[in-house]
Amino acid sequence: MHETIKHKLVKHKGAVQNLQALSSKQKQAVLFTYALALQTNQKQILAENEKDIAYAKKTGCDEAFINRLMLTTKKIIDIANDVKNIATFEDPVGRLFEQKKLSNGIVFKKVAVPFGSICIFYESRPDVTVNVAALCLKSSNGAILRGGSESINSNKMLIRIFHEVLVGHGISPHITMFI
Repeated sequence: MHETIKHKLVKHKGAVQNLQALSSKQKQAVLFTYALALQTNQKQILAENEKDIAYAKKTGCDEAFINRLMLTTKKIIDIANDVKNIATFEDPVGRLFEQKKLSNGIVFKKVAVPFGSICIFYESRPDVTVNVAALCLKSSNGAILRGGSESINSNKMLIRIFHEVLVGHGISPHITMFI
């Protein structure tokens, strides 16, 4: 394994261990801030996306692929609204699904807990980067993301904005890693 990735994974693991200490309100505040930051940074996001579109056209990607890759002002607003919606979801962490008391007095509980980290490889769809980062934060899971090479500039910008928001809220940016 490349040493840089290994070093990132060590930081990621340490950061994710602290993620469960975040309250529902803290996670919600981060997500609302991220939604606002996406809208505020539209010009930078669109500029990076233009680089990705040019590369995709140069390498002969078909129109449907380019449409999935392309971001517009409207699409960024829609993505930001998706993040706001995720922020309002009920926090799944600690949710009690079932409880049984046995005749001997032992109580069994089925409770939702985070996985720890989720690694996702996906095609060149920048909106997936945002949605997975938001859903993982909401569920107190770390995220290791690998989008297609055609969307590298857009994804790096979207993750950079997310990391800035996390740091602004006193949370380690290493909870979400883009490789």
